[in-house]
Amino acid sequence: MMPEMDGLQFCERIKTNFETSHIPVILLTAKIMDSHKMTGYLTGADDYVTKPFNPELLKVRIQNLLNQRHQLRKKFNNDFLLSPKEVKLMSPDEEMLQRLVGLMEENIDDSGFNVNKMCEMVHLSHMHFIRKVRQLTGKTPSELLKSFRMKRAQDLLAQQKVTISEVAYQVGYDLPNSFSRVFRQEFGMTPTEYVEGLKN
Repeated sequence: MMPEMDGLQFCERIKTNFETSHIPVILLTAKIMDSHKMTGYLTGADDYVTKPFNPELLKVRIQNLLNQRHQLRKKFNNDFLLSPKEVKLMSPDEEMLQRLVGLMEENIDDSGFNVNKMCEMVHLSHMHFIRKVRQLTGKTPSELLKSFRMKRAQDLLAQQKVTISEVAYQVGYDLPNSFSRVFRQEFGMTPTEYVEGLKN
């Protein structure tokens, strides 16, 4: 048995701590009754493996968990890029990302809104914030903010109602040249080229 606490208590502590709740947990135990398995899952375990176990089977289960996390990241980024306002996140871990999307929405035109301010607003240290966002999305917070701003800029440009400079200001860029450079990095073309393409 583990010292100080058993595996169930350890799992529960990981899954109820906001800073570690995104970490997948597999319980490896000799307790084989269904009631034990149910208790394990109720504490937040992602999988439950009983002894004796096949190491190859364990590897497959680990790979499945990693694949699920990858699909979750992919879904988040696809939904996020399609419509920043409508991204829907389900798990408790991602409630923080839902709040983050709201904060980016509220502050999109603020050129001073950056990762440090996001950290303060979600009440996490800089290190934990970056780690959490990267684990859940595959992006750093700064990459996420840049993608959010560029997607909004693309939507505004597509409407062809305001100038490129005005769009730059609306998505938090004081310098249009800087905006154009980031837009090109994101979409492979300048804002001018994007607008011209819409006219053709």
